[in-house]
Amino acid sequence: MGGVVRAALKLALAALICFGLASCFLGAFILCSVFPIAPRPSPSELPDERSDYMPYDPNSVRFARFNGQYSAARNAHEPWTEDPREVGLRFAGYPNVDGTSPDIVRVFHPEPGKTIVVVIKMGLMGDSVEAQKIRVDLVREVDVWRVEWAGGQWRCHGGRGDWYWHTGLCS
Repeated sequence: MGGVVRAALKLALAALICFGLASCFLGAFILCSVFPIAPRPSPSELPDERSDYMPYDPNSVRFARFNGQYSAARNAHEPWTEDPREVGLRFAGYPNVDGTSPDIVRVFHPEPGKTIVVVIKMGLMGDSVEAQKIRVDLVREVDVWRVEWAGGQWRCHGGRGDWYWHTGLCS
């Protein structure tokens, strides 16, 4: 009789373990269906770090010119001043006088009131620079988008320097 009880207890314990595991898997499936785990963003979905760019001097002509244009456009109630993507594009020089537009514009919202705009222009016809990437970090202050930081990277034409994105000058 003792062997039968022992076998029954083992069978009951095995059934409980199987039921427990099945419950765990079912619970995990339900949780993942209701609250899916977001995949980690790929590197292409995140902006490069600021340290990957050559920072623009906030006292430069570029900043002064942009701040003047932005202020005049705000006073004239131009709609682009309310859109951080458009503000970033204007800082990067678009639309420009020759009518070209950037090849890629990426917009990131790392937190409320902050926007990062990355503007890339490829196939430049200059002697040394083949492509330019400009990162513009904007912060919302009441009803104004302020350029908090900006920097650039470049790619050189073959034989004129580095082909990958870098902060050095092309020769």
